[in-house]
Amino acid sequence: LMLPVRHAVCLLMILSIPTVGHADVVRLNNGGELRGKVEKAEPGDRVDTVTVSTLTGGLIVVDAGQVATIVRRRAAIEHYETLAQRAEDTADGQWELAEWCRQNRLKQQRETHLTRVIDLAPDHQHARRALDHVLVKGEWQPREDVMRKQGYVKHRGKYITTEELQLVEKKRSELDAEREWFRRIHLLHGWLTGRNQNRQTDALVELRQIRSPEAVSGLVKHFSDDPTEQQRMLYVNILSRIPGGKPIRPLVTQSLRDVSSEVRGTAVRAIPEPHFGRASELYVEQLRNPENLIVRRAGKALERFGNGAVVPRLIEALVTRHRYKVRVLDARNTISFGYNGSFSLGGVPVGSLLPPEVEIALRTGQYPDGVIVHAPLTPRRTRTVTVNYDHRNAEVLSTLKKLTEQDFGYNERSWRLWLLASKNS
Repeated sequence: LMLPVRHAVCLLMILSIPTVGHADVVRLNNGGELRGKVEKAEPGDRVDTVTVSTLTGGLIVVDAGQVATIVRRRAAIEHYETLAQRAEDTADGQWELAEWCRQNRLKQQRETHLTRVIDLAPDHQHARRALDHVLVKGEWQPREDVMRKQGYVKHRGKYITTEELQLVEKKRSELDAEREWFRRIHLLHGWLTGRNQNRQTDALVELRQIRSPEAVSGLVKHFSDDPTEQQRMLYVNILSRIPGGKPIRPLVTQSLRDVSSEVRGTAVRAIPEPHFGRASELYVEQLRNPENLIVRRAGKALERFGNGAVVPRLIEALVTRHRYKVRVLDARNTISFGYNGSFSLGGVPVGSLLPPEVEIALRTGQYPDGVIVHAPLTPRRTRTVTVNYDHRNAEVLSTLKKLTEQDFGYNERSWRLWLLASKNS
């Protein structure tokens, strides 16, 4: 059956799930999709057409010129998409689909539905634990965030302190040299910020001559968060002259965290080309940072350091969800009346807002005509709530467009189909 595209698209809903080990997606120029199995061309077949077979044995033939991409996928993914369309948008329905994803090893899809479960039922313990969330003071939080706040990082499946991680990766000779530099830089920093101009000059000259990688940790400690922008700029310039890979992480951190856009830009430019690969890895890590501002800055930096290898992670970071604590008016306020005519608002006695002498005078009948109190009698109670917000990250999209020369906007699914098609081509 030879159909023009407009008719072929109308048949999308009747395509069944293939039983073979793979399932193909034919993406059309007009945005439509055909799902089934693309038949291989046989001798004598027309080469300017694409034939898609359905489970029922039907064939759909479209002009090859109407086809944008052809993507081969696992049958489980095809099955998943059908199940996802039919799944109920309830906590039980989404949990059932998440379990199916686990059994079929669809990790990313499983996380999507687990996240939806806790959106619908915030206290769903099984979903929380599956996402590795822990209960802290009555609030569920990702374990990694909790451990990070306590100064721990994940190393080979275990949480250790940042100091322990550094010790694991260092040799004793390096530690001795770093301690010596630490003491020296502490002294030089004191001279630089002191009032003795001669010592300031000497410290500046010596700091600018530093080329030892073992000096990096001392520089980070004393200069990375210096309140003076001039000193932080000096710190970045010193790091840029130190050879090797040790200055790369501090430079990346400064480029993401510094409050000064000028210092951040200088830190980005200070990373030498031989270390672009390492810088790219560090920026990719920050695409999942809990702070949206850091995600956006990392996405922008990858425009300089990234390559095709970072495209999948950029696609994941096009839209990121972040949690915020906000104070809102407490709508649960209730007014209760006492037997003596007194009343309270939300458990707070309103009468207690009157000056004591006025309240006594009212109770003893000294003000038979009542009183006028200009202070508000109804306190406005508030409470703290946690809200989720999905951010569209324009910097990430801009980098994706530059690295791929494609533009699918914030449509993550379209980006993934294109990526699969480009790998199969």
